[in-house]
Amino acid sequence: GRTLVPLRGVFEELGFDVGWMPNAEIAYIGSDNKSIVTFHKGDNFITVYGEKIYPDVPPQIINDSIYLPLRAIGDVVGADTNWDNENKMAHISYSGKDVYLQMQTPLLLLQNRHQTLLLKINYKK
Repeated sequence: GRTLVPLRGVFEELGFDVGWMPNAEIAYIGSDNKSIVTFHKGDNFITVYGEKIYPDVPPQIINDSIYLPLRAIGDVVGADTNWDNENKMAHISYSGKDVYLQMQTPLLLLQNRHQTLLLKINYKK
């Protein structure tokens, strides 16, 4: 299975700038006033420093929130990501900041046979 996480809550908690440009329908993750990752609504890829990346699970928009594959996004921004299968919890660490995500009941199954887990965020500090 693959884990999708809400763009805004997770990456803002890690200290990144997260935004939405409504006219262009583009979301971005940035740092130091530079975009690192962008996602255009409807695309099945993300753009990292101008290069298209096709994660094995495409970004999703669910209830007006953007969900991105955790490991793919964590890797491109340089965050450490780990999965604790026993506790069904994801851990993301970046620059001394940690976010823990507790898995809830899966809400969506992709048609390509990859199970997608949408997470309810429970921050632990």
